[in-house]
Amino acid sequence: MYGVLLVDDEPIEREALKLLIKNNFQNLQVVGEAQNGFEAIELSYTLMPDIIVMDIRMPGISGLDAIREIKKTLPDAKFLILSSYNRFDYAQQALKLGVEDFIVKPVKMSIMIDALNSITDKIEDEQKRKVRDSSLESRVEGIKPIVENDAVRSIIYGCSDEKLKRFMDFLEICYDRAFCMIVKCREMNGNWIRIIKKSLADIGCVSICADVDGLFVFYILNPTEDNQEYIYDIGSYVKNVISLKGYRKLVIGLGKVYANSDGFRISYMEASEAVKFGENYGVEVVHYDSIRNNVVKSDVNTSEWIRKFSEAIWIGEFNAVKNLAESFVLQLLSVYGDNISLIKEKTYQVLLLIEKNFSDLFGEARIRREGVSFLEEISSVSDVKEINKFIVDKLIGIIFAINGGMGSVNVNSISVMAVEYIHKNFEKTLSLDSLAEKFNISPFYLSKIIKKQTGKNFTDLISELRIEKAKELLKNPDLSIKEVTYKSGFNSQNYFSRIFRKYVGVTPTEFRNLQIDKKREETK
Repeated sequence: MYGVLLVDDEPIEREALKLLIKNNFQNLQVVGEAQNGFEAIELSYTLMPDIIVMDIRMPGISGLDAIREIKKTLPDAKFLILSSYNRFDYAQQALKLGVEDFIVKPVKMSIMIDALNSITDKIEDEQKRKVRDSSLESRVEGIKPIVENDAVRSIIYGCSDEKLKRFMDFLEICYDRAFCMIVKCREMNGNWIRIIKKSLADIGCVSICADVDGLFVFYILNPTEDNQEYIYDIGSYVKNVISLKGYRKLVIGLGKVYANSDGFRISYMEASEAVKFGENYGVEVVHYDSIRNNVVKSDVNTSEWIRKFSEAIWIGEFNAVKNLAESFVLQLLSVYGDNISLIKEKTYQVLLLIEKNFSDLFGEARIRREGVSFLEEISSVSDVKEINKFIVDKLIGIIFAINGGMGSVNVNSISVMAVEYIHKNFEKTLSLDSLAEKFNISPFYLSKIIKKQTGKNFTDLISELRIEKAKELLKNPDLSIKEVTYKSGFNSQNYFSRIFRKYVGVTPTEFRNLQIDKKREETK
């Protein structure tokens, strides 16, 4: 049995599809329904459907954008597009996304049945092929890590180009250049080799690897560039993959790109030197050329840290603030080493912007402590431990300020303020992205807390408020439907009429006529 998710903002369309599937397919079951792209993405994560039937034009995120996002998590899911718009650019984008079929509404039953049969046949063929290939693949895959381990060790200890080529031929890898990356983290076990290797593959990097005396040694083969910045970016990417799992005490050393087995060994020695440098100076990612030039590249993303801290403040979680502060300080140390002045300067910049953002929302009197100079406070800090405590005290102080001195008791501040802002500004052009930017949080997080606060997603909440406003305006016969459209916050009269009918059951003109008739009856 294959699960089907139906995505269309028209309930009648979904009901028709459900009936068609129920009456014609014993091997298909509708596991869920979504009325917009956001719901489709969320349901896909939880229901894991095999087939997704998707409309293109829906409120909020489009069907094509939803497919693009879902494929990141469900790469094997099959997509069937149903659209009222027979546009070449839509079909072209669908083709690029690997959509199985693109059918223009209104859909004939026979065409829909043929399309779904074709998709189920394809799924069954793929499953049979996987079963057929899995036995041989599993045997080969079981040997590959052993061969990779031997190949890496042979490079390190010295081997000929001919011997290395025999290893690579077995692994079915063509190569002409490579550089060495060494990952050192005492907390990590051998399973991390597989995790890092897969993460590298996700960004298009082919690698071989081995655990050599507790060091994870990788060779990145055929890099697209051979400059220091590109190699450093790959090291930073691996560091972020590891850091997301909570591992902090790590060092990644990077060698330069070379073209033969002797060069690969030199790259290993360079990466080893980079690891030693990183350990001595507290730097997490080091390229060999950074040692020679005595330069360590900064990768502190100020905007990202402001967003992370702001979300922790809105949630009101003291522990989250403390953990983030520790991670922030560790990153500052990895970039600036023991330069306390630069660490204090970056801390000052981040905290000052966070304080300004919340002062803009709540007022300076509520957020800033009277008679206290922020600059003087941080100037008096003398070491890293004090900087960490200073960050925590400052951010927890803002939590207390926005929650009326109650700490983390009132954790719904941001959702309440966001909903209030929507109620006051729904007549203007308002998007989830712009609202999230105002509160310095991610759109996905904002969408979740609005849903928790109101029981509705952002699109439905905006639409309902605008429809209620439109109903009031329609009572004024002097206003045209077009004027009502724009005064209630909609940008398109056709879209307004469609959404109005969806929520009210009649068109705006029919609603106005009903109001006129009702008024006449009341005056008789």
